[in-house]
Amino acid sequence: MIIDPYFAFIRDPGRPFAPQLSAAFEDLSRQGLAVLVDTPRLVFLGRPSSPHLIPNGGNAIIWGRLFDRRSASFDVSGHDPELHAPAERFVTRFWGGYLALRACDDAVEVVRDPSAMVPAYAAQADGIEILTSTPAALVSMGLVSPTIDFTILTQALAFRDLRPARTALRGISEVPPGTALRLGQGASATRQIWSPWCFTRPELELVDRAEAARAVREAVLQATRSWGRTCARPIVELSGGLDSSIVTASLAQAGAAPTCATFVPLPGDSDERSYARAVATHHGLELEELDLAVAAVDISRSDSAALPWPCARSFAQALDRPLQRLAGAIGADMFFSGGGGDNVFCHLQSALPIVDVIRRHGLGRHAAHTTMDVAEIADITFWEAARSAFGRRFERDRLLPKPRTNRFLARAALADLPWPVGNPWLEAVPASLPGKRRHVWALLSTLNHMEGFGRQAIGPICSPLLAQPVVETCLRIPTWLWFDRGENRAIAREAFRDLLPRAVIERRTKAAFDSLGARVIRSNSAALRGMLLDGLLVREGIADASRIADALAQAMPDGEAVADLLALADVEAWARAWQC
Repeated sequence: MIIDPYFAFIRDPGRPFAPQLSAAFEDLSRQGLAVLVDTPRLVFLGRPSSPHLIPNGGNAIIWGRLFDRRSASFDVSGHDPELHAPAERFVTRFWGGYLALRACDDAVEVVRDPSAMVPAYAAQADGIEILTSTPAALVSMGLVSPTIDFTILTQALAFRDLRPARTALRGISEVPPGTALRLGQGASATRQIWSPWCFTRPELELVDRAEAARAVREAVLQATRSWGRTCARPIVELSGGLDSSIVTASLAQAGAAPTCATFVPLPGDSDERSYARAVATHHGLELEELDLAVAAVDISRSDSAALPWPCARSFAQALDRPLQRLAGAIGADMFFSGGGGDNVFCHLQSALPIVDVIRRHGLGRHAAHTTMDVAEIADITFWEAARSAFGRRFERDRLLPKPRTNRFLARAALADLPWPVGNPWLEAVPASLPGKRRHVWALLSTLNHMEGFGRQAIGPICSPLLAQPVVETCLRIPTWLWFDRGENRAIAREAFRDLLPRAVIERRTKAAFDSLGARVIRSNSAALRGMLLDGLLVREGIADASRIADALAQAMPDGEAVADLLALADVEAWARAWQC
């Protein structure tokens, strides 16, 4: 995510800025921000050195990185008339990590790119609409006095990773990705200009395996090459898994020569560095093997404390701090990862692909082939997979995802808790297949893991597999094609078979930091007990103190309990930061 600070002030023509806003302008100027666009309706401030484009005419700005789908070099000219095209066409001509603001006579239109690479938070002060990437600055400048919305905070634990448009701070909202926000004459209106569901239509399906693999390869290489050109000294987080290996290989193909970083496992976790070493050696890249900084994890600190969401995970500090040190040592300016790869490459762990193929092609060789693949991947018999699919086939199709609720929430807090609202991608298209719905919902969950990392103060975090062209391509591929010869993510494996070591292509295990969460809890057990049992979440009736106490009394909670306890601590740390 690109977090270069910006502030957009949108007003009715002729309306002067109040003294408080004028003082904010002076404060921002002292911080190195300059007025880049100044029209009767829109005043935009940002650092002149930050990536941006001002189209011909000077009444608009594209903040961030914009790439042109029609250009072999992906370069964009400020004189291109398509920069002024209607928003629905704009997102088909261009992609990248950007926020586009375009002023006209009666309003300002804000377009946030579908990949959500640039944060866009909205607030109002003295009748002026303000958009920014750094909402905490609005508070420090006295423009906004937010309070915690405990309903949204409860939703963050009850509907894991399903973000609404309202944030957990009253007075601050988010412009959803893939939408156009129109602001003017004291009113606002939001419309959806891009939706993942549009790419699930049967007439768009890539039904040939070879064609699908070629399309995925082209989209990933294009996205990685485009982002690779924007930095001088990248670091790529290379676990040796399929997703991070594909990103690393794609960067190498683009001539980016990143420094690869992998982590030494904790005792009890499998050592999978051999895969990372194989990929680095295959492409002649330098590999740094970093120790996890478990002692640096501070459960009372939230790396998202400056954001209006509790989206940071405390255990991630153990990875973040070593990466920051490495970046400082080599002068890195961007972090690449394979983040979101499982979600994009349809790593479904269910029988739903079998259901999808039966609904599309009926019972026959396609269904039998998919059933055998799913059975082999799940390590069950053909008939067990078939029975599971048969049972799912007659379930009522869900239009909304099944939430993963934190087990330590109080029952009273869940009573009458509303669904998160304002996310235009959440409700499924009724005609979509059940496996493809799960594919889309998995993609939506990635939006809650793009912020809240300390290393973003050094450089952007880029996940090329979440780039718009890659997502659009992968959504067009039927779920059953992602399974082949007992392999998951089969299309991605085939697409990059010639660029990766055979051991990585055929790898079926997956790296994980299973011991990290348990180690964090053991190292902080006393602090965690006091923090949770005497915390805001218990006090507000959101968390169940007795269940928390029972879990902490055990020698070590089970894996899911560990995850839920840490998630509870993450939200508690964030809430305390804003309560002070």
